[in-house]
Amino acid sequence: MHWEIFHSSALLSCRSELRRITMTSRMAGAFQLAVPLRAIGSSFLRRNVNPRRFATACTEVKYDRSSTKPKFPGPVIVSSIPPIPAADLDAFCAEHISYEKLDGNSPEGQARFLDVPGLQYKRWRWAVENIETYVNMLRAAGHADSKIQHMFDGTPMCFPSPAAYAELRSALSSFAKDIEAEMNWKSVGYVVTGSSVVGFSQNPLKGFAETPSKITKTATSDVDICIVGEGVNKTMRDRLQRGELEPRKSFPTTCSPDISGIRFGCYDMSAVCQAAHRFHKVWSEKLPAGLQFTFSEAGNATPPWEAFIDIDNV
Repeated sequence: MHWEIFHSSALLSCRSELRRITMTSRMAGAFQLAVPLRAIGSSFLRRNVNPRRFATACTEVKYDRSSTKPKFPGPVIVSSIPPIPAADLDAFCAEHISYEKLDGNSPEGQARFLDVPGLQYKRWRWAVENIETYVNMLRAAGHADSKIQHMFDGTPMCFPSPAAYAELRSALSSFAKDIEAEMNWKSVGYVVTGSSVVGFSQNPLKGFAETPSKITKTATSDVDICIVGEGVNKTMRDRLQRGELEPRKSFPTTCSPDISGIRFGCYDMSAVCQAAHRFHKVWSEKLPAGLQFTFSEAGNATPPWEAFIDIDNV
């Protein structure tokens, strides 16, 4: 699979076209995808698509911070969905839930990586088209109706209540100003990612291939937040050009069925952003399973299973 990284206005050379980096996707676990580093720009990745289709998709990508909950169609009223009879529950779980994780080097694991966005969208569409079954999968995995309803209404399942989520959102609001002041980034915001947003994993190695079967566990699911801002890519590009150790992780992330972005991760957050390091230290202790930060350029669309964090209405 070939990936080329494009800037929205011009290709930016980074070190050398011959240099190869390894993009390690957290979604892919230990799987590593080596790609030629052509540029780090506004982080659109073209995956062998028709040039006209690619250009059209780029113009349609919107930075829509109004999408603050998973994009399930219409209101979902969990209390109106009949539960699975107790006598049928074991068979139901065996059919729909799996906590298996494949080896990324196995034949099936490699096959799943041929089209990660395609697989992820199949899982999403299945959940959308089988809402009642999916709600009962969440119930069978131990999630209360109230928590499931909160998820549909915009509170990730890793939070015990909307009030607990509001506390984090309030802290993130002032934190955004700290980041902008330190990093000289603009329009800093946040995207909440990971299995707790909708309740199932989008790691292609986890669970069944084409259905959302690996259900999140609140006690062990950390809070995954991507910090987005205008200027992130320039900062990371400049650091790489100077030979800095961080960011040590850069990986593709799905924006739409045909467009992917790039996110950056750091082992040593303090080397890149002191404000992020301080916030991460405090909130990792407050959250039951910890906190994980990544960084991305503002302007990328989010897939329907992720959501922007509302920091304006707290």
